[in-house]
Amino acid sequence: MMKKLNILVIFLLIMVFSLSSNNILIKGSLDNSDNIFIQNSVMTVIIDSKDGDLISIHSNINKKNFLNNHDIIIQNHSVNEYIIEDIENGYKTIEKSDNFEVTTYYTLNNNFLNLKTEIKNISDQANLLKMNEILDYDGISHNYLSKSFLNENLFSIQVENTSMIYGSLNDEIKRMITNGNRIFSSPKFAKLNSKETFTFNRFFEVGKDIASLHKDYMDRKGIEYKTYTGNIHIKDAKDLEFININLKEKFFESILTRTYTDKKGNYTLYYPKKSNLYFEFENKNFSSDKFYELSTEVDLEPQINDFFYMPSLTEVTTNGITFNYRTLIPSKSIIHIFKDGEEVALIQNNYPKEYHQLKVMNLKPGTQYYYYVEIPETYGSEKILSPIKKIKTKPEKIEPFNFVVYGDSQIYNKRHELVVDTIYNNHGYPSFIVRVGDQVEKGHDEQMWSDHFEASYKLTGSVPVYFALGNHEYNDDLYYNALDLPDGGGKDNERYYSIDYLNVHFIFLDSNITETQPEFKSQLDWLENDLKNTDKNKFIFVSYHHPFWTQAQEYGEMEENYPQGHYNTKHWLPLFKEYGVDAVFNGHIHAYERYYKDGIQFVTTGGGGSKLNELHTAKPLPWKEFELLRHLNYVSVEIHDNKAVFTIYSVAYAPSKDTPEIYTPTNEIIDQFEVIK
Repeated sequence: MMKKLNILVIFLLIMVFSLSSNNILIKGSLDNSDNIFIQNSVMTVIIDSKDGDLISIHSNINKKNFLNNHDIIIQNHSVNEYIIEDIENGYKTIEKSDNFEVTTYYTLNNNFLNLKTEIKNISDQANLLKMNEILDYDGISHNYLSKSFLNENLFSIQVENTSMIYGSLNDEIKRMITNGNRIFSSPKFAKLNSKETFTFNRFFEVGKDIASLHKDYMDRKGIEYKTYTGNIHIKDAKDLEFININLKEKFFESILTRTYTDKKGNYTLYYPKKSNLYFEFENKNFSSDKFYELSTEVDLEPQINDFFYMPSLTEVTTNGITFNYRTLIPSKSIIHIFKDGEEVALIQNNYPKEYHQLKVMNLKPGTQYYYYVEIPETYGSEKILSPIKKIKTKPEKIEPFNFVVYGDSQIYNKRHELVVDTIYNNHGYPSFIVRVGDQVEKGHDEQMWSDHFEASYKLTGSVPVYFALGNHEYNDDLYYNALDLPDGGGKDNERYYSIDYLNVHFIFLDSNITETQPEFKSQLDWLENDLKNTDKNKFIFVSYHHPFWTQAQEYGEMEENYPQGHYNTKHWLPLFKEYGVDAVFNGHIHAYERYYKDGIQFVTTGGGGSKLNELHTAKPLPWKEFELLRHLNYVSVEIHDNKAVFTIYSVAYAPSKDTPEIYTPTNEIIDQFEVIK
């Protein structure tokens, strides 16, 4: 949802930005929305006109968003009346309940959005005021985030080459804590007598870098500080802009403040005088030295750069596709798209990043293109070009297509590469690939992700891939940094999601979320809503890591050995039945298994390269259809108008999990079935 909103805001900026300056403010309603906005040349603020919530604060410096939502929650305040009014330089919202009248003023002045909330006790008795604010930044890809500065409650966030802080000047924020991708802040709890009013002031400030915003904060609070200026020099480097540097105190790990260099390598930091301050580079590949004295010139050797992993594709549409890749050091990058020997599109990232997620748009439906990625000279490194690869956009009209499914590649990359090669030799480039989890052995290990993408590059450099989370990913940030997946829900709005490809609707869930976690109900509600709104004429497939049932007892008895199945079964299976799910794809069990129950095919394909199961000793359930142990495997699905043909391939026979290096290629069909719609 927020990604769509960002596109809308950028369109709005194009329409009105030429009229704006720091001193000219524009207000109004967003096109195709009930939301209202306040805007100047520095930022755009969007407010929900239904409930007065602050939806986003958008930097006009680099068209990036800092915030997904901002809620004010007051205990014993059930709103029964809501008013929004135009005021000078902004809006005010008025909420009334039986106990309180809450008026919040949003005023925009240059690079400041000032918030003042007045809470009046309108009841006839005294009330205890308990107020909390929630700042939600889920899905915001940020370089840096902190909730304190100089031991004061100050929220700081950097998104590429622009930053924002949130706080109060008179220490009115008494508590600020993080929970997931949210900041919770609150003033002191107060007893309000009848007709008494409590006032809470705070601000958002947007600027280029964290250090400059921290300087403004110290200036406004009268805190004395010292200015540190220096220079980074790299031989033969033409552009030294955007080298992120962190100010630290020796023997302490926390970052005190940070900035980035200009094109000539100059930097400026501001902080109260201390004797043991130093700076370090955010990216450790710049230098092996940890400590650098402030206000000095630093000479570095030209940097060595390369792809840490090659481009991997996600989210194909009728007019575009998303490219994901990582470089050794933060780099700018350019994607060149060709058709019939002519360059037809070019998209570039002008802010140096390690993790690159770029969407190429405005392509033609169902059309084959070629591309390569260029990494320009970066801090003295040589220019790098990726190999030329083929891509194809999604067709507009329904036509036969195929996709493949496999999982649990984990750590044995040669075996994973054999699975990829076999898929390519049998099918060429399928329309897309589904991965059912446990892509790597350790989701927090950077090298494992690099090795994983290298093993799959023959396919994923040309074919979009959609992932479900396994238990070995640990829901780690490296997973989300590596991949730009479709919008859905949960962490980064990508923990669970769905896609439509012609006459197929595909849902991806996270089966790792336990029933006691708050996210469990959120995912369940999202799932039901997604199924309710799915065209029932389409094939409906679901992918998640842990199967409902298995005969595996590799590590002892499991709940999945019994009819009640995995704990998700009682919650998800009724929805699958009610809304007509046709097939489910799982991993986790390192074998091939198939169950058929309630008109649904349940397919476990956990043979993507990991060690394979040998002990399937549980009593088979009545709806068990097929299993095969000790075989690397994958599933190919051919989709026609009203028929889906599932063909399961053995890639190799591996006689023992104790000798994973020993296996014999097979490339033979081991199971086949159809689903008629």
